[in-house]
Amino acid sequence: MTDATFTFRVDESLKADFTAAARGLDRTGAQLLRDFMRDFVRQQQEKQAYDAWFRREVQAGLDDVSAGRLLSADEVEARFAARAGRGSATRPENTMKLWWTERAVLDRDAIFDFISADSSRAAVETDERFCKNRLGC
Repeated sequence: MTDATFTFRVDESLKADFTAAARGLDRTGAQLLRDFMRDFVRQQQEKQAYDAWFRREVQAGLDDVSAGRLLSADEVEARFAARAGRGSATRPENTMKLWWTERAVLDRDAIFDFISADSSRAAVETDERFCKNRLGC
């Protein structure tokens, strides 16, 4: 890696305060600035990667809807009620009808499995809270 010089103007008092603070950490201002630059670049790369992932997930969901790969909320709740060992719930009157993509159901399955690895009781309780928030069961 070749070094390059980065020159910029800064208020003299800020430079003095920064240099003193760096010295207090037994670092030079240049070391801290390089660290800040690396962190900034890493954060921007992570944001871009997340944005790309999010857009792919949204597009996959839209593609599932367009292809008709949907499950009714009643089907999904019956499936998870069986997993959690509780009776199936029905959607209260005058509530929005919800449709799930198979990918969303698989995500819910993965969440249930992840929690179950530590505590099956916690997985059931978490799913029951989800069910109550969604269906009032």
